[in-house]
Amino acid sequence: MEKYKSATYWKDFKNIEEIDDKTSILSLKPEFDFSIENGALRLNDILKNEMISIYNMAGQLVKRTTANSSIDISDLQRNAIYVVKVGGQTFKFINK
Repeated sequence: MEKYKSATYWKDFKNIEEIDDKTSILSLKPEFDFSIENGALRLNDILKNEMISIYNMAGQLVKRTTANSSIDISDLQRNAIYVVKVGGQTFKFINK
């Protein structure tokens, strides 16, 4: 911490605090079931027409759609992690 307080540029910041930087997304389990099969993300027990947003790890929106039985993810990069937001719930998946 002291190195930041004395480092060029960083020393100009006020109120530098050390925090435990853990994402809570990994620990959240959505209230619905989901699976990935044959290039499709399947979401069960969500409201029809619920907005679904998929983001890459850079935070860029890569797909947005309304809920139906499945979402085609075959066009998304393989072996990458994505964040899915459905209503007020968020979870991560790996597109294998």
